[in-house]
Amino acid sequence: MMDRMKQTKKVMAWVLVIWLAGAALGADPIFTLSGSAGKPLAASHVAFNTVDRLYLAVYEFHYGDMDWDIDGRVVDANGQLVGQGLAIAWKGANVQQEPDVAYNPVTNEFLVVYALAPDNWKISACIVDGNGLPGPFVPIATSSFKEFHPTVACDPSTGEYLVAYERELQLDSTVWREVWVQRVHRDGTLIEEPYRLSDPARHSLECAVACAGGQFLVVWREQQTGGKGRILGRIIQCGYPAKTTVVVASAKDSSSPQVAYNPARAEYLVVYQTRTSSTARWVIEGTRINTLGDSKGTHTITKATATDEHCQAQDVAYDWADGQYLVAWAQGPAHAVGSLANHRIWAQRVDGSGEPVDSPVPISDPAKDQPADMGVPAPAIATGSCGKSLIVWEDQRLILDPAGPSTTIYSILGSYGTWGDPCACQDSNSVE
Repeated sequence: MMDRMKQTKKVMAWVLVIWLAGAALGADPIFTLSGSAGKPLAASHVAFNTVDRLYLAVYEFHYGDMDWDIDGRVVDANGQLVGQGLAIAWKGANVQQEPDVAYNPVTNEFLVVYALAPDNWKISACIVDGNGLPGPFVPIATSSFKEFHPTVACDPSTGEYLVAYERELQLDSTVWREVWVQRVHRDGTLIEEPYRLSDPARHSLECAVACAGGQFLVVWREQQTGGKGRILGRIIQCGYPAKTTVVVASAKDSSSPQVAYNPARAEYLVVYQTRTSSTARWVIEGTRINTLGDSKGTHTITKATATDEHCQAQDVAYDWADGQYLVAWAQGPAHAVGSLANHRIWAQRVDGSGEPVDSPVPISDPAKDQPADMGVPAPAIATGSCGKSLIVWEDQRLILDPAGPSTTIYSILGSYGTWGDPCACQDSNSVE
């Protein structure tokens, strides 16, 4: 822990440089949740505590080559940083990656899930207090198989979690993945055994989950012949999956689904990136799925984007204040080749029917020097009070020093704002 504190002090000057550069560019309202010189920060996710009105953002901190930690930061309901950074999962020289987080209003706690590699890849979790204080660790998946990419949702009526993840299998030279789920009691104990949702004969990955209260929807990408992907899902009612697989999107090449639940319409909105061919640009579409598993229509969300740019790495959240969704994505040149590609984070309001509202809004400055090994900067959203939301994402800046070598600054950035209708909020206890 002392080494982490020393590292934090070393990078504060660099974080100030980033902030001043952003201010000079008119970047508003962008702020830095965490910054590190020469040590990548990535894979941020965020959830909102509806009781204490706090956001918890979690992310990877690549402290060493084989020492990746899961860290976090608390942001209040007015978009202000609270306290210092949190070390959530950091003990030992382990690779801990791919975090996700869900808030539990029954216990006033968060569950942070992640993939852990001390020997073989396992799914683990940490229970975090509602104010951000890390608590006990919880083993989620401990089979002899490698398991990756956990995602979690909480049932607000029972406090039960559902964790979905990818299990990797190999037969001779053939390697494929399946989508599995594990029920978790609100105290962190496992409920029954994990089970598979996807077709065992198909390569299935990139899962996501949302809860309707008493029901979950898990969605994922299933790879077809020739590499084309389609989006499938399964409804889980009272802990058990429906027999029928939901076909969300199959006509095009689609991937990376995310999902949110709309209680006003008793529907889920599944957003995903899709394209008509391997040479076409990626756009974002959204498909509504009701609680019976029926498709209720599909709309293109990124209508107003440039024709030569990809829209990827999307996320979606439902806003209780006005009954609409907020969708965010990373947008960058479709022609980018080599080690660098500039991306920018955008957001779009989507109404209950799945139609875009008004025009998309640029959230970030054009990103600087996003290298291929970091991938596309993926935003994550949590909606808070009265139409306000927090969007977080990873960023990288190259600081040139004429007197010596240049320094790469990695950051988790955030943008807090009112993208919904604040007048729609009737909660007298909400933070204005």
